[in-house]
Amino acid sequence: MGELVNLVVKAKENDEKAMLKILEIFEPLIKKYHRLLGYDEDLKQEIIFKIVKLIKIEIILEKLRTVNDNVLLKYISDSVYHHYIYLSKNKRLKESYEMTEFSEEIMADISGINFNDDFIIIDLLKSILTEKEFISVYYTEIMDYTSEETAKMLHISKQACNQRKLRALEKIKHYYGFVEN
Repeated sequence: MGELVNLVVKAKENDEKAMLKILEIFEPLIKKYHRLLGYDEDLKQEIIFKIVKLIKIEIILEKLRTVNDNVLLKYISDSVYHHYIYLSKNKRLKESYEMTEFSEEIMADISGINFNDDFIIIDLLKSILTEKEFISVYYTEIMDYTSEETAKMLHISKQACNQRKLRALEKIKHYYGFVEN
């Protein structure tokens, strides 16, 4: 077994020094994504937490076909990259909400909701929209996929995806009173 594999095994057994050594190994990756996320300290902590969670919970060595340093290094690096993408999209979404007049009116309408709690917004959208409309809006507007990418995932035409999205956005406008019946 390699050094990283041994450190992961020790960290799973609550060895703090091993966990710190693992975080040291991934420090350049953490710094890279910290820089790309605009030096936001909260997001840096999210990345560190993701690595700790991977080591402690998500990586199950027995389920991996091959266990060596290269496999673990790639697995952790890829997972952190995907988490960076998630954080980046959420940061962009939050910034776009803060910059639009539409979001100011929504924020005033549902004051008291913390927009970091994405699940509340998603639950609200699910209550307003049909399942198909929600999925189209979620992927195109929240997750930043193009209509074409969303249509391919849903196995529908791009036109159908756009129609669902537009229908959903109209429902949201009606819900918040931006359009009179």
